[in-house]
Parts: sequence; C-alpha cells; structure tokens
Amino acid sequence: MADGAKKSRRFHPLTMRIICVEVLAMLACTIIISIISISMYKYSVLASIAKNDGILATSILKHYHEENEEGQNSIDWIPDGYTQELFDWNTEETHALYFLFDTEGNCVICSKQVNCEKEKIHLDDVALQTIQEDGKYLSDTLAMLNPKEHRPMISKGTVISFTEWDGTVTNYYLFSNTTTSVMDVFVSKMWLYGLLCCMVLTGLLVSVTAFLLNRNQKPLEQMMQIAQQCAKGNYTEHLNPGSFEEPSYEAMAYSINELAYAAENAENQRKQFVSNVSHELRTPMTIISGYVDGMLDGTVPKNKRVQYLSIVSQEMQRLKILISSMLNLTKFDNGTIQIHYQLFPIQDLVFRTILMFESRLEKRNITLVGLDSDPVQVWGDPDLIGQVIYNLFENAVKFVNTGGTITFTFTEEPESTVLAIRNTGAGISKEELPKIFERFYKSDDSRSHDKTGLGIGLDITKHIVRLHKAQISVSSEEGEYTEFSIRLPKKEKLEESHTDDTEEKPKETM
Repeated sequence: MADGAKKSRRFHPLTMRIICVEVLAMLACTIIISIISISMYKYSVLASIAKNDGILATSILKHYHEENEEGQNSIDWIPDGYTQELFDWNTEETHALYFLFDTEGNCVICSKQVNCEKEKIHLDDVALQTIQEDGKYLSDTLAMLNPKEHRPMISKGTVISFTEWDGTVTNYYLFSNTTTSVMDVFVSKMWLYGLLCCMVLTGLLVSVTAFLLNRNQKPLEQMMQIAQQCAKGNYTEHLNPGSFEEPSYEAMAYSINELAYAAENAENQRKQFVSNVSHELRTPMTIISGYVDGMLDGTVPKNKRVQYLSIVSQEMQRLKILISSMLNLTKFDNGTIQIHYQLFPIQDLVFRTILMFESRLEKRNITLVGLDSDPVQVWGDPDLIGQVIYNLFENAVKFVNTGGTITFTFTEEPESTVLAIRNTGAGISKEELPKIFERFYKSDDSRSHDKTGLGIGLDITKHIVRLHKAQISVSSEEGEYTEFSIRLPKKEKLEESHTDDTEEKPKETM
C-alpha cells in the first residue's frame, strides 16, 4: 500500500497537469467554435432580413412606378391596399412585422399582425435621426415600434425614395421587426451542444491520455525498480532493452544496465581491494611484530638481531610503499599530486629497490643482468620514479621463473632516457596484455606463486609516467619473457614541450 501511495503521488501531478491542459484546451476550442458559429448564424440572419427587406422595398417601388405612370401621386396609391397586403403576406411567411413611416416618423402602413393602431406608432427621435443621416438603421433592443410588444426584436430600417410625377422626391422609411427567439434558441442549443461535445471529447481524450500515460509509465516503473535494487546493492536484476517499443526507452534501458554492471564491477573491485589491502597490510605487520617480539623476549639470538632488523627494515619499506601507493592513488583521482623535478642517477633507485627484494631473489635463485652499465641521469621526481621502478621490479620478481633472469637495460637517446626491465617466465597472453594497466586487474594466479597484490601497481605506474609526459610500453612472448619499457624525456625536451603548451594556450582560448 505504501509503494502504491508513493507511485500515486509521484505520477499524479504530471497526470493532473496534462488533464487540466487538455480540459482547458477543449473548453477554449469549444468557446471559440461556438462564438464563431453564433456570429456566422447572426450574420446569416441579418443577411436574410436585409434580403427580405430589399425584396419588399423593390416590390413597393415597382408598384409605385406602375401607378405613377397613370398620373397618381404617392398619396393616392399608398393606401390602395397593395402595400398592406404585401406587408401582411410577408409577415405570415417570415414572422416579421413591417412598418412604413413618412419623413415625420409617423406610421403610414403596418402589418395587421401588429397589436397596436398605426396612429400610435412613431419613430423615436434617435431612430429617425439615424436613418435620415445614415440611410439605414439596425437595433436588437426591445421593439420600440410597437408599444405593446415586449419581446426582444431586431429592428432594421431602410430608406425608400419615391420620385413624384412632377419630379419631387419623397422619402419613406421601411422598418421590419424580427423576433430574436429563433436566434436565442439557436444560441442556447449551440452552447448546450458545444458543452456536451466538449465533455464527450474531453472524456475520450482524457481516457486515451490516461491509457498512454499508464503504458509509458510501466517502462519507467521497471527502470525505477531496477535503480532501487541497484541502490540497495542488488545488481542481479537487469532490464531487457528489446522489450521496449520506444527507442528512447530502449536506450535508457541499455544505459541503466551499463550503470548496473559498472556499479557491480566497482563493488566487486572494492571488496577485492579491501581484501587485498587487509592481506597486504597483515603480512608485513605480522613479520615485523614477530621479529620485534622475538628480539624483545630473547628468542632471537643477539648475533642474528642485525639480520632480523634488516628484514624488519625491508618490511617497513614495503609497508611504506604500499601505503604510499594507496595515498598516491587517491591523489591521482583528485588531481592533487605534484611533481618535484630534479636530475638524479636512475641506477641508485634501482639498487635501493633490489635491496628490498634481496632475500626473495636469493631464495628463488634469480639472476640480475645489466646493473654494471654506465650511470644514466634522468630528469624527474625521484620519489615517483622510485615507485615506478619498485612496481615494475616487484612484478618481475613475482612472475620470473625460479632460476630465471631479470635484465635491466639503460639507454641514452638524444631526447629521452629509456629504462627497460625484462624477466623470463611464462609471459603474458595476448588477451591479457591490453588489460594489465587497468585498476585492480590481476592476471591468472597460476602464473605466479605470489597470489598477493592489490592490482593497482601498474595503474599507479601509468599515472606517474603520464605526469612526467613519458611513455610506457609492454611486450611479452608466452613461455619466454615479459618486458616493460619506460621512455623518460630529457630536461630540454620537457622545457621545450612546456613552452609550446604555453604558447598554444592563448590560441585555444580565442
């Protein structure tokens, strides 16, 4: 129930926003369409009234001209009954009331359906002035032509000009009153039908939207469940990208799976790292503690204390390098490590490193070759380069075969100094060769009797070499040898490279 409530709260705002937008959009469309329809209907009604009035005015003028040819004036023919019949007949057909006014605003003729005597019907001053000035009149107020009529009416006035036989022109005003009840019914029905259509279409649209949202939310819910499982440390469940129809969801599924795999790999590496660190720290600490306790309680003879103190010193150096490696690893990740360049003989670092492995070399009868070469000066940080030599030599000692050979090569080149360390032994397979510089990567334990190590030595070596703008390479032949080669640029080359970088920076920022 709690999970359901959370999901409801999570998706409810989005769903409600979409539904509100849809409802408002449909309502706005309904209002706009209704207003346009009503306006068009009103225009058609007014056009129909104008057409009917025009036909009626034409009929009256035609009859007048016929009578005028016989020598009668308007005063004679108007009451002749033709106009009255015309008004009455049109009222029966169109349900509109018709009035004819003289220039004074007095009603001369009106439809018999008007429930008021024509003598009591007059144009008010506003209507009379308007039709005299504009030649037309239009109003949708209450019927002001008939005092007894209280229904809303559309009053429309038109000027009819009669030319007398003596050439004088007399104006009469033809007015029609059309009830607005038909228009009102249409308007009411238009709003009612518009509202019903809006409700039906909104309901359908909301239903489709809810269906699509529910359909689109299912993949998101699956992804969220996998993400929650990963957050809890469970990396066994994964998504099936092929089950998603949307390409974007398929890409997201691939990304989430990759994140899960990466998190699982990082977790495994962390566990392996903690296990290896614990083992690596415990081994030298156990040796140091055992020898020191033996000397303190007298178990170790006095004539062998120097030998054991030498072993303790070697283990302390090993412990120091191990801790330094872990600290440097953090500095590399943070980008806070600094290089202190100086010129120094690289053979001195090699000799100091060999002394720390003296007992292991003697125990396995390993031969060292190439240490009698001429001294070679390198430009770099002695502490960091010393750690590189230690890591590479430690690897050589681990993987050299018993009774094998470790060969050092020191080469001076015009722009760099090359140090190579080769050990005989099983070598590295072509499949493993591209992976050996990866952090926490450890090759097959069957290749060495030494199953310890953190798997960070070569990763640290790679970072140190890059900081010195140097190059490191590895070559191996299975069953024959493995050789690591470091090419350190000389001081002049580094300074030249630094100058080039400084000159190029303004170009990059422009």
